[in-house]
Amino acid sequence: MKIGRKTIITAASVAVVAAAVIVLSVTLAGKTGRKEADAPENMVIELHRMLFDRKWEDAEKICRDKGLEYVRDFREHVERSAASDSSVTAAAMRILKNTEIRITDEGKERNGTCIVGYELSGPDGTVRKRSAELVLDEGIWKIGKIRER
Repeated sequence: MKIGRKTIITAASVAVVAAAVIVLSVTLAGKTGRKEADAPENMVIELHRMLFDRKWEDAEKICRDKGLEYVRDFREHVERSAASDSSVTAAAMRILKNTEIRITDEGKERNGTCIVGYELSGPDGTVRKRSAELVLDEGIWKIGKIRER
């Protein structure tokens, strides 16, 4: 049996489409199982990653109340520092990107709120202990308040 060029191209096209469907299926399956990604502990980690990457609007989307104030205060401090000495701010942001965020107390949900304890450990050895109060807002955990511990 002779296989022509058209048959090989068709088979290759089918393989590419099949691979794309598999990748899309895996991606969508991961997005529908959002419970773990939206866990209160993961929202705390995600907030700090957004702040360290200067993704202000994204950070505000996962906050409310005092959490929004925290993001705005953080942004204001970074922008004010950058205006006065951008090289120092750039160095500080590099340090922040290397800061480890470690959950110390997994939150217990009670009446639509959850408190998560965590530590921010800098590459220089400094450790800041904090707690975040999260509020369930239309099925999504949002940062309501952050406190020093």
